[in-house]
Amino acid sequence: MTHESENNRLVESEHDLPVHFVDGLRIWSRKDGMHLIEVGMRLPSDKWHSQARFMVSADHLQSMIRALCLNTDYYPERPQEASKPA
Repeated sequence: MTHESENNRLVESEHDLPVHFVDGLRIWSRKDGMHLIEVGMRLPSDKWHSQARFMVSADHLQSMIRALCLNTDYYPERPQEASKPA
C-alpha cells in the first residue's frame, strides 16, 4: 500500500505485516537512554498478553508520543508531585 507521509513523500507500506489489536502499552526505561516498549492486550482471564516489543531511543520515543498526541488531539499535563510529609 502506498500513502503520503507528513512531509508529502510517498511511503511504501509492508503488506505482509500482521495487524494486532492492543489495548495496553508498557514502557521500561534504561539508564542509557533506551526504552523498551511493549504493546499487548488484557485477556478475559485478566492475564496480560504481549503482542510486540520495541527498543527505541529517547528521541524516537518522544517523536512517537508527539505523533500519538497529534493524532488523538490529546495533550496530557504533567502530574503534580505528591507532597512529601514534613
